[in-house]
Amino acid sequence: MFQALDDVQFSFGECMLNESWRAKVLQNISSTVMVSNDCSGVFSDLLQDTCLWEIPYRDLGEAYDREWLLLVNDWKEQVFARSKPYWNIELSDEEPKAVQVINHLFAFDEVWVGPRVDTDVFYVEQDMELFEACRTQLLWHDNVIKRLYKEPMACIETKNVQDAFRYLLSIYHLWGIPCTKANHIWYKEIKKWQKDIWERSKEYWDGFESYKVREEDPYSVRVVRYFFQYKKLW
Repeated sequence: MFQALDDVQFSFGECMLNESWRAKVLQNISSTVMVSNDCSGVFSDLLQDTCLWEIPYRDLGEAYDREWLLLVNDWKEQVFARSKPYWNIELSDEEPKAVQVINHLFAFDEVWVGPRVDTDVFYVEQDMELFEACRTQLLWHDNVIKRLYKEPMACIETKNVQDAFRYLLSIYHLWGIPCTKANHIWYKEIKKWQKDIWERSKEYWDGFESYKVREEDPYSVRVVRYFFQYKKLW
């Protein structure tokens, strides 16, 4: 509906650089208690509460409500994606985290009225960055092993470590890969990761036969435990 478009994209879009709107937003969030301790987490949590943002709304029925909500959710995604270059801020305990984050982001007009971002690319980049960080943690290793014990697809007949590892890498849900939105870009990045790991693993293939394993473990678990010992592989 044109009314929703007029309210969200035009009326609301024009007010985001207005000091009076910003003052209202800061007043709205001033008493908000935040659980997150970083800029991205705080901003993401604040965006979930639509009432904080003084977005124009008219009671014009269900059709208006549906279109309004779509436009508002799109706005949330866009401002969050545009804010990424400015997430590097240390939050103190001297004032509310919400106020610190929004004051910080208000200093960058391009966060609020900048060009559109390809959110499909943005979310995939976020997922891959998170995945890269979690692969350094022992908890990730433990969770992968737990999935291997339970995953029927991980039952392997081959005793060839190269074939086994390549096959296990192809079962992408074994690896706990974050997925905000599954799309062709996400799958392309996963395929790239799988190929990179596979190529880097070649220098370790010959050592598998001399690796001390627990005989009671399934072959798939033995293979992954073996490669997990080489940190630079991951």
